[in-house]
Amino acid sequence: MYAGREGFREFARLVKGFPQSPDDRRLIEIGTFDPGFAGGGARLGLRCTDRAGHVALDVLLATQVENNRHQRVEFFLEVEPAALDNFLGQIDRFEIRKGAFAVLAGCKG
Repeated sequence: MYAGREGFREFARLVKGFPQSPDDRRLIEIGTFDPGFAGGGARLGLRCTDRAGHVALDVLLATQVENNRHQRVEFFLEVEPAALDNFLGQIDRFEIRKGAFAVLAGCKG
């Protein structure tokens, strides 16, 4: 997918401080799901799974249309709020270069 250099920082800005309450939800879309454009997209939704503030990240990834076929995957990942904060810290220090990455650790379960 294609995203500008500021895409990572914009993602971090939108997610920072999550969750504010058990009803807090955030939806971030990067790239595009429009088959008329190249690159594909990612839709990331953060939500609380209970009143105690446990967090899930809903993920949808899709590629552009090729040979009349869509490539798509959907999953969710349970994460600790502290792991989300750690991930955002990695993004703050992120250097955009080939091979760079940040890791969001899921809960063991």
